[in-house]
Amino acid sequence: MKGLTHFLLTCFASSVLLLTGCHSMAQVTAPMEVIEGKSYYLHTVKKGETAYAISKLYECEINALLAANPGADSGIREGQTLHIPVEKSKARVTILAPDKDGFINHEVQKRETLFSIARLYSVDVNRLAEANPGSDTGIKKGQILKVPLTGAVQAPKELQPSSQSVKVHTVQAGETLYSISRQYNVPVDVIEQSNPGLTETLSVGQQIRVPVKALPLGTEPNEHSSGYGTIDFGPVKIDGPSIKASYQIALMLPFLTSASDTVGMTLKEKKLQSVAFQIYRGAMMASDTLQSMGLSADIYTYDLADDRNLAREIVKKEEMQAMDLIIGPAFRDPLQEVATWAAKSGAHVVCPVPQVNKVLLSSPNMSKAYASELTMWEGMGTFVGKKHQKDNVILLTTKDVEDLKRIQAFRSSYKAQTGDSLVEHESVNRSVSGLSKKLKPTGRNVVIVPTADKLILTTIFRELNSNNTIVYGTEDWEENNVIEPSSRNKYHIRYPKAHFTDYHDEHIQSWIESFRKRYRSEPDEYGFLGYSIMMYYGKGLMQYGRQFPNHFSDIPCPECAVSAFDFVRTGGESGFENRHFFIVGTEDFELIQVNK
Repeated sequence: MKGLTHFLLTCFASSVLLLTGCHSMAQVTAPMEVIEGKSYYLHTVKKGETAYAISKLYECEINALLAANPGADSGIREGQTLHIPVEKSKARVTILAPDKDGFINHEVQKRETLFSIARLYSVDVNRLAEANPGSDTGIKKGQILKVPLTGAVQAPKELQPSSQSVKVHTVQAGETLYSISRQYNVPVDVIEQSNPGLTETLSVGQQIRVPVKALPLGTEPNEHSSGYGTIDFGPVKIDGPSIKASYQIALMLPFLTSASDTVGMTLKEKKLQSVAFQIYRGAMMASDTLQSMGLSADIYTYDLADDRNLAREIVKKEEMQAMDLIIGPAFRDPLQEVATWAAKSGAHVVCPVPQVNKVLLSSPNMSKAYASELTMWEGMGTFVGKKHQKDNVILLTTKDVEDLKRIQAFRSSYKAQTGDSLVEHESVNRSVSGLSKKLKPTGRNVVIVPTADKLILTTIFRELNSNNTIVYGTEDWEENNVIEPSSRNKYHIRYPKAHFTDYHDEHIQSWIESFRKRYRSEPDEYGFLGYSIMMYYGKGLMQYGRQFPNHFSDIPCPECAVSAFDFVRTGGESGFENRHFFIVGTEDFELIQVNK
């Protein structure tokens, strides 16, 4: 690339009350109180009640109840008041005003407004504002508002569609805001705009307005990407000149150069530093190739870890005012800080490491190089539906929150692909007992295991004990040492990966040799990733200048051997997610790509 690479080393150093939640077996009525920022139902123990029975009444784990009530594990007594954590309870509770003045306390959640809170409690917004002086000028997360009520709080009336283009969706078990957005092919931010005060914490039975006809549906997906179509949102606005004689590119990575040596660094810090230097080295190799292709650009490098304040200082630097492309930061807070600044400057920001899609909200000038885990599991559902149409497909389910997200993503896209019912087996108390009874003695069995729970993984292969079975798991399985190599090979274990290196590829072998000669070290997946990202975006600058985000589908990159890029806008005012991913599996004790 033109000029000397500039290496600038900079030292760095609750719950929401949802009255439309899950239904308990009996109607529960209780006052509520906020203690040190946390909300609790106040339950007065009746004669004959036990802690276990009360935990069932509120659909709250017994351990959570005992933790909130020290000494309760030794016994409770009639008349005693127990604190039930609202965030741990799934019961539908009618809240009684706890004080004589008829007020209850509400802790403001992210994105809630005075209007949405008033609507939640069926209270006039003017009365709510009068009860909380100053709230009419703005409220913030964590703030406690006094809600004026008379008697018990009634659950809001059922939502009605506001127009023919809006559907009212009732939340089912395991559903998330993200999975609902994919079910209707409507971006998360569009749903949030239609539901003021909506938070990421959803409850079974909660009703949400979904503007299903607000945006047109797109093209059919392929087996490498999400199980859902794409949406055309129109071009991203790019200010300033598109084509330049020379471009400026920034790398913002956690080099941790302020440490005098690595002796005092934690394992996490050493890993971060290794990732940063791998991405940097791969990017520098790509810069040489791009220069030979004709790209003229200067690269500026900044040492930036999880430090929002340092990010603010960096974007004030003189050279940043003309920056065209920023790769990094790796941490969410500084990443959002840089993206907010870049939205005004016109620079495009690349998130180079795994992050949740939420970082893309309201950031049309940002793209994620990694497919999210839920996107990959949606794609897995589509792939399995196509690949194993005639096989016996069994989905293992658990109650773990993270597992439920994968389960719902897979289940929805699989059924959308096949239209068939899915055989499911629930793991109870982390046991998979009885799973083998659902295997068929003839034909092929396909078992989907969307969990990384080590206890489950230590027993599941003994339970299967079948030679005609393929098992799909999570990306965490790649380095999980509880799975024996023999099991990996016998069950052809498969899992999704955002990036994959085929070491049998001659081009990969040649690139590794070049990396070794240049840096006297071995490249890992982040070295390959740094190379692929720089190559892809660099070629975008060469062909389309600063307008490259509007031409993501038109940038060929055969040099990006370990990665592929299939960008999709996640919302009208949101950024791009790379939805391409690989499904890899073990065959003859070697890892190969399955979804070619």
